[in-house]
Amino acid sequence: MKAFLNQLLILILAFGTWGSFTSAAQGVKKGKVDRPEKVTPDNGAILKTVDELLAEGNKDFKDSYFLEKQYYEQRDYPSALPLWRKLYEKYPKSTLNIYLHGIAIYQGLAEGTTDKNLKGRYSDTLMSIYDRRIKYFNQRGYILGRQGTDFLKYNLTREDMSDAQRKPILKKGYGYLEESVKLQNLQSEAPVLLLLMQTTRGLYSMGELKKEKVIENYGIVSNIISKALQKDPASHNYITAKDHIDQVFKASGAGE
Repeated sequence: MKAFLNQLLILILAFGTWGSFTSAAQGVKKGKVDRPEKVTPDNGAILKTVDELLAEGNKDFKDSYFLEKQYYEQRDYPSALPLWRKLYEKYPKSTLNIYLHGIAIYQGLAEGTTDKNLKGRYSDTLMSIYDRRIKYFNQRGYILGRQGTDFLKYNLTREDMSDAQRKPILKKGYGYLEESVKLQNLQSEAPVLLLLMQTTRGLYSMGELKKEKVIENYGIVSNIISKALQKDPASHNYITAKDHIDQVFKASGAGE
């Protein structure tokens, strides 16, 4: 199981080199960040778009919006965070950039700490940001794929974890990925398909999934990749995913 975990983490980290999964959380300026975010209710939030808020001359929004954007583009995340919090909590429907920036910031914070507890709390914040993005901007299938990837990446961090500790993490990550692929179908991203197959193998080895489910998932992801390669035979992402998925299925033993 340790070898499986190491392989899974390597695959997740390798996604940074796969175009669509390149992390925006690079080159972060160092600085003190006082706390991870807590989930806040939407009571009192102003549910207007950026165009509506600017058109009505909302100075509070305008000042926060442009200053946060400036700090974010400079990778000065500690300075951007207080402004980002205001936008996230008070103007959650204003612009998709709130969620793009928030995800990049907290990915950077999670990757920049060696404190396992803090990394877990940053992961919780990321999950909340993904959930709220789905609430206000939809794209549920697409976002669940990214959400599942980050959940696994930032929670499967300890090599000394027992199977009992790993199992609920794999099950939750699998849930995100499985729903994403069901919703996205032929639009599923290659890394999501690969991670779904890898978590399928892990849960099968733990006795959480039956052989038939492994075979079913292998058929689903293989069909999606086959269709993608028919459209673009030279796609590096899908070729790479296909090779790994075939290896994962063979290693699972479910096809024997």
